Amino acid sequence: MKKLFTLVSAVILACSLYAAQLDTIQVGGLWYQVNAEDSIATLIRHDKNFIYEQDTIVIPVNVIAPDSVSYPIVAIGQAAFSKTTASSITFAKGSKVTTLGTQVFQYAVNLLELELPEGVKLLPMTSIHSATAANPMQLKQLTLPATLDSLDIFATALPQLEYLIFKGATPPSIRTVYKENTGYTQNPWEVSANNACNTAKTAKVLVPRAAVEAYKATPWIGDYFETVLAIKDTIESDGLYFELDNLTQTASLIRLNASFKYELDTIVIPVSVTKDELEYPVVALGQGALRNTTASVITFAEGSKVTELGMQAFQAAVNVQELELPEGIKIIPMTAIHNATASNPMKMKKLILPSTVDSIVRLSICLPQLDTLEFRSVTPPSINTFTVAASGYVQNPWEVNVNNPCNTNKEAVVIVPEGSLEAYKNTAWIGDYFTTIVEKKEPVVELANIAAFNAAEDGATYKLTLTDAKVTAFNDLFGQYYVEDATAATVFTGAELTVGTALNGTITGTKKTNDVDYINDPAEAVEYELAVTDATGFEATETTLTPTVMTIAEASRQENYAKLITIKDVKATASGKNQILTDSAENTIKARDLFGVLSTEFTWPEELESITGINLYYMNGWYIMPTSEEGIVAKDTEAVEETNADANAKAVKFIQNGNLYIRYNGKVMNVLGN
Repeated sequence: MKKLFTLVSAVILACSLYAAQLDTIQVGGLWYQVNAEDSIATLIRHDKNFIYEQDTIVIPVNVIAPDSVSYPIVAIGQAAFSKTTASSITFAKGSKVTTLGTQVFQYAVNLLELELPEGVKLLPMTSIHSATAANPMQLKQLTLPATLDSLDIFATALPQLEYLIFKGATPPSIRTVYKENTGYTQNPWEVSANNACNTAKTAKVLVPRAAVEAYKATPWIGDYFETVLAIKDTIESDGLYFELDNLTQTASLIRLNASFKYELDTIVIPVSVTKDELEYPVVALGQGALRNTTASVITFAEGSKVTELGMQAFQAAVNVQELELPEGIKIIPMTAIHNATASNPMKMKKLILPSTVDSIVRLSICLPQLDTLEFRSVTPPSINTFTVAASGYVQNPWEVNVNNPCNTNKEAVVIVPEGSLEAYKNTAWIGDYFTTIVEKKEPVVELANIAAFNAAEDGATYKLTLTDAKVTAFNDLFGQYYVEDATAATVFTGAELTVGTALNGTITGTKKTNDVDYINDPAEAVEYELAVTDATGFEATETTLTPTVMTIAEASRQENYAKLITIKDVKATASGKNQILTDSAENTIKARDLFGVLSTEFTWPEELESITGINLYYMNGWYIMPTSEEGIVAKDTEAVEETNADANAKAVKFIQNGNLYIRYNGKVMNVLGN
């Protein structure tokens, strides 16, 4: 009996010790099983019915237990995130996770991206998977680590997958099972043949550059997915080298190696490059991309998509005389346009920084021969500096060090946008470095008439000569005046004018062309607009507004946009807030009370003798917008005279559609014989 008691006591003690070694704890909303003996932790779900309902989950590197001991998280337990509602699950940098349980992300249907950490070797069965067609996995991008060496059968079922990224230089092994009763081979990507939840074969498989052919030759990768590409690839185009990123489908201008330099005289950085019929926008210049180039001209093609410069992007590009960086670039990084060699300094005379630049880093621009530095941004960028502790010297964007011959010329003229002079003068390391800061005055181009204005380029400032230019209408909703001279009509904004006056003299403003088709694509018409900045150069006198009579077909032309017109002899049919006007040739144009000139009692006649208004392209078609209620004239179809006052008279004279008729004994005759 004593031996039996001793044995039972030992078992109870052992169980107690085991329980202490495998504690279940909750930290930060996540549950863990802690193994004190091995000093490790596994992330689990609390029980089989438990679901993590956080929107964002970050799996930490370690978990600290109540006893203040830190345990590395080395595994994610079976079905840990099954049915989670989370849309984002990420592993913290330095993750120690090496093991995934089966069903670990099963039915985690809201996940859009997932990257497994380095260390994970096996993707087990049904780990990222949902076989429910009504609620499939939405995952678009899956990244598998370089350590992955094996995938189990039907490990994934991702019908919406767009990118499958393998980081390993060696393709993992793929476990498959041949089912003799069906002849179907189960593999990592399919639930069953033709199942709606199978992983998309159209997903692009991205792998290390040197491993493309190996992945293509790997069963159930190369013979399942339609496209296998390098994660990043390098191509040459017109003498320039680009790194292609097949995940973002973008390109960066690069140099091939540390000793490489471009020896072209002129370099034009293109908007995009093409490989295998895929277009890659050029969005960046890599680190040192144009370092040491012998080029004297470097330009960005119109419409450039470049938004990022790497460090040393133009370092020691000593022959470049002028450089204009494209809109989109936000940061000028350290040593970007710079050379600290006094015997071979930068020769750049003019540098233009785009309006998007909001930060300039220390030691980024060192141009001893600079004459002009132009900022396009109305708001001065932030200027990054650093104080060298040993000397107390403040490193700034313009200097290598105190009195260095390669420092940016302090006498360079700094040009800033109009209205921002004081802001730049008060910006440290701009206002207290350069001696001359001036506002840029936009050049004013003189135009002879409205037709010339309509044909001019957008964005420039114009002085428009007005010759008997009549103000025909005002759109209170948009603050637009419609003005026309003998050549064309246009829209003025930003000035106070009077409808019914003629303008003679000059008016100054900037040109903008608006796409006025808000529904159809492409637009069928555009609106030219002069945003007035100076309305003091003309005189306004009262005038008579005489509309131009034209047909519906003539009205539906861009050259007649915004004119005051009259259209005659049409029928009107209501269509919502619009009237559809139709002429005898079945041409149509819409009418709408955009200017609010019609009274609440007004009723549209079915037949119109004429309608007068502004000719516009509005929302989805050509419209005539009435300028007054009196401008809508109904057609007279009433009898105008009886030939005999006797009640028994059989002859009646009347006008209809502009023609004179006589009705006699039930017969109608055209008096003019037409």
